[in-house]
Amino acid sequence: MSGQKKRTNVKPDGFQEFEQLAKNIMDGQGVSYFDWVHQKHQEVVLNFNLTNKDEIAELAKEVD
Repeated sequence: MSGQKKRTNVKPDGFQEFEQLAKNIMDGQGVSYFDWVHQKHQEVVLNFNLTNKDEIAELAKEVD
């Protein structure tokens, strides 16, 4: 990466507007936006862990 700047996480154009609309819709449906986002984060981590379970197990063995 010599000569390249690390790209910072930038929200796409219109992100905040759509996020607010999603919050309003979900609130109207009686669903917590933040509970929903938290669930999505958990799904990403779980899927990552399942996909990489063998590598994770090997790393755990190295620590013992």
